[in-house]
Parts: sequence; C-alpha cells; structure tokens
Amino acid sequence: MARNWRVLHLTDFHIAQPDGVNEHLRKGYFREYIDGLSTSLKSKLNSEDKSELDAIVVTGDFVDRGQLNNFSHVQDVIQYLCQSLSVNQDRVFVCNGNHDIDRAKERDSDLAGAREDFVGFANVFGNGAPLYNNDRFTLSRCESDAYLLMIDSTIGAAGEEKPGPITTEEVDQIVGQVREQKMTSDDLLIVASHHPPVPQFNTDAPFDEETPKWHEKHIWSSAHSLYTRLRKVAVPLLWLSGDIHRPAYVIDETIHAVVTGRFGGSVHQGTSQQRRQARLVSIQHEHAHISTSWLFEYVPNGHNDLPHNGEWEAKSSPPEKHVRSSRPASGTALLADTGITAPPSREGLNSASRDVPGPAQAQTSNALQLLSQPLQTKFFQIIEEERLYSLGRFITSAAESTLAWIPMGALMDEGELLVTTINEMTKWLQTLLHREHSDEPVIVGIDSWGAILASQLSVTTGVRNYCIAGRAQGNTHSSAERISNTVTTAVAKSDMIILISDVIGTGKSLRHIYETLRDKMTEKQKQNAKWAIMSLMCDEKHARGDTLGFACAGATACKDLRIPILSNEMLPPLGVLPSDISFLRS
Repeated sequence: MARNWRVLHLTDFHIAQPDGVNEHLRKGYFREYIDGLSTSLKSKLNSEDKSELDAIVVTGDFVDRGQLNNFSHVQDVIQYLCQSLSVNQDRVFVCNGNHDIDRAKERDSDLAGAREDFVGFANVFGNGAPLYNNDRFTLSRCESDAYLLMIDSTIGAAGEEKPGPITTEEVDQIVGQVREQKMTSDDLLIVASHHPPVPQFNTDAPFDEETPKWHEKHIWSSAHSLYTRLRKVAVPLLWLSGDIHRPAYVIDETIHAVVTGRFGGSVHQGTSQQRRQARLVSIQHEHAHISTSWLFEYVPNGHNDLPHNGEWEAKSSPPEKHVRSSRPASGTALLADTGITAPPSREGLNSASRDVPGPAQAQTSNALQLLSQPLQTKFFQIIEEERLYSLGRFITSAAESTLAWIPMGALMDEGELLVTTINEMTKWLQTLLHREHSDEPVIVGIDSWGAILASQLSVTTGVRNYCIAGRAQGNTHSSAERISNTVTTAVAKSDMIILISDVIGTGKSLRHIYETLRDKMTEKQKQNAKWAIMSLMCDEKHARGDTLGFACAGATACKDLRIPILSNEMLPPLGVLPSDISFLRS
C-alpha cells in the first residue's frame, strides 16, 4: 500500500527585534506573513488530495546571535503557524542552530547550561516526548509512522559559528537507536541538523562563498559518515538542514537531503536580496520513493524587500519534481539541484548514461554533461552583454582553426561567475569521487585557466592538483609546465584523474595529454585508473568520440554556445585571411 508523507521545512528565523519594524516575523506582522504562506501551502496540499501536514520541522537559528529572551516570541510564531495550518504542535520538531545557544557558557564547556533556553522551548513541541534523547540528539515518533531524529550539530564548536565534530561513538549510538526501532520501508525517518552534512550543498552563494574556510563554517563534514551509514537503514530518509540561507536538494538512493533558504531575519542586512523561503516535501512510498518539492518564496511587491510588502509564491522546477531515487536498474542516483547523475561506466563518454538520462543529460552521446542550466545562462548573459564573442581565425593546431573566440579573463571576471562556476564544479567533482569510491584522485589543470580552476578546486575539495601546458599538444610552454616526472608519478598512483581545461574544441589536445600520461603507467595502473574531464566550454555539436572516449565522465559549464572549428585546408591562405591568434611556434 502506498504511503505519502508531507513535511513542511522551515529554518533560520533569526529573530532579533520582535518589537521592531525590520523583520518579517516581528510582532506586528508575523500573522499576515504566515497567513500568506498558509494560503499558498494549502493550495498545494489540496492539489494532492490531502489537506494536512504530517510534520513541521524547523532546523535552528530561531533567535539571532544568542538573544535567548526571544524564544518566547518564537514560540508564539510557531503556535500561530500550527493554528493557521491546523497542525497539532506535538507534530512540530526542532533542532538548534549556532545562534540558539549561550556562547559564553558554551565556551566554558557548560553544554547543558548553554542550551537550557532552547531545550525548554523545544519541549513545548514534539521534542518533549522522545523515545530517546541525550545532549547530542533526540529521537521521537510522530503518529503518522514517521520517526524524527533531531541532532545538535553545534556541540564541539566551542561557541564558534561552525559545526562541531561528531565522534564515531556518537555515530554508533545514533545508528544503534535508529536500528532499535526496527523501522520498515513503510516508515519514514526524518533527520534534522542545522548544518548540512552533504558537501554538494556548497551551492550558488548570494553573499559569503568567498569567506575564508566557508566549508568549515557551514558544512558538517564530520557527519557525512552518519549520513552514509543511515543510507543502509531500510527506510526512506529525509535529512533537513539550514544555515546556508539558500535552497539545495540531493536525492541519493533512499536519502532525500534538503536545505531551504531562511524564513526570517532582518530585511536590511546585506543578504536581504535572498528571498525568504519555506519548503513542502512530499515523499511517496511505493516500490520507489518519489519526492515532490514545492519551494515557497516570499516575493516583494515593490523594488525593495520591505517587511510589509510582499506575497508568497509556490514553485516547483525540474528536477525537484517527481525524481526517482530508489536504486535504478543502472545504479544511477540523481542529485536534484545539481543535475548530476552517477558517473557512467568506463566504456567512455560515447555510452554515458544513455539508459537512465539525468535531468541535465546531454542530448548528443559525445557531449559533456552540463553542470547546471542556470550557470550556462549566466555564461550566455555575460557574453552577450559584454560582447565577448568574436569571429576570426584562431589557429589552435597545425591542422585546425577555430572561427570564434571568447576571452576567458574578461568573461570570468564578471560578477561572481568564477565563484559560481567553482561551486558547481565542486559539487559535480565531489559526487563523482564519492560514486566511484576514489581514494587517490588527482586534478590536472591544463593551460592558464585550467590551472586556475584546478587550484581552486583543490582548495574546495582537498584533492591534489598539478598544472601543465596543452596548447598545440604542449609545444608552447615554460619548462615548469611540461609533463614532468612529478606529474606522471602522481598520476600513475591515482585511481581517478580529472583533466580540466577552459574550452574543448576537437578534444585532440586532451587526448594527447591522456596518452602521454597513460604511457607512464604500468599495466595494472592503467586498469585501475579512471579518467574524467571538466571544462568551462565545450560545444556539444562537435563529434569527439575518437578523442574523449577514454573518459568515464565529463562536465562543462557551457555546452550550447556554438564554436565553429574547421580544418586549415578548408580556409583561405594566411595571406588572405591572417590569424588573430596562433598557438603554433613561430
């Protein structure tokens, strides 16, 4: 029998001045704010033939910067939300964020005292009748065959604005308690932590991706082992998080990992242009677990994000809607917001994921996968606005020339394009390495922009990187850029080699580099090594089966921009049509 669960996810209220005028959740406005959300939300619930929620989960930062006296107002806000949606408050479950603790007591190692106000607030709701609880987590059961695991991700951070480490003993204890419930596939496990445990959630940043140690401050990387182990529990699992103030959604086998943008906060902070959000997740259990996600955004009526001037709009954009996640026959799992599928087999890009195409799967068999459609749209927008596309004759090898040119420096310097591109590449690369169980990966950046991308990705992923020259098959480079013994030794020891370039034309330069590096490997190393490709641009219309077929996976930021390439024999002599740029030695 099919079972549907409907969960409302909210996060990051950041209530600082309930009596002020600069917050959506202030005393003088929160009822109107919630009424608007309730009206929009009920229309989606009714469209699914069920006008109620199974649970409301709120993932921390209820108050702002430790202003614990505001918990009484937060309680009023949530109780009104329950009233508006006809939900009993014992079906509301909460976990704390880094703003919800007394940081002075935390620094003095008084963990209980630091969380005393939050615990009193949480016990008013579903947290107050747990099956099990300790300082780190609370495990409860909801009347609708759902179990709620609320985890404190701030323990161990000593009051700093970052997640704290979780120990192996704590992971064992959590998994043990979950298993003790003897859940079946007819049950839903909902996990909540303020900080997300999924590295792919390093998403497009509206404000602070360039902050030093961003990952350390926002991603609960030490909990990824818990995330991985809970996958083995034979139930669908919904992991909800906050903190990063923008949405993300990953579906990984039976796990649906979700982040929603903040629900409150001052409208006059530098991040105010990021719209307030709420999310309704519907998970249907049949033989596969199907999820529908409606993201609700509070859209200002005027030009400014004013606290008294806006309305809620619901949106569900592919691939969040109806994404299959229960171990497809090909072994491919989908990552909804990233549009990434599990890497194809070693048969090469020509056969990549044809059986189960992902949301952003390329339309031609030899094309690299698109990192994300919004990112490609940014590329087109900047190229058009800045008039960066030039026609001419640009000689890339003795045999071929490209007829179009885009100056990468001018393109990537615009806005936050480089930061956004690195974020998307990081998500894709981390997923690839996870799927392929790579223990010894290495990134090889080719030419100047490949080197820039490789070094940035090395910082965000921790993967070693090397930089080499590749233009005109390596004929133009400094000695430091040659394929040295250092590079070949590192590559030979790797089980996954990722080649990164700026623009891929015919792919012959990449093929040359691949063959040069592979020649230095033993037969056993050749068998164990997998290869992947990343680029900023790669026109998907060019046939590359004979050049890039060695790669098990590939991704590009822009595939739909046409970049004509012709044999030099098809072009007039240089005296008639001189070259604008040549990579041949003079």
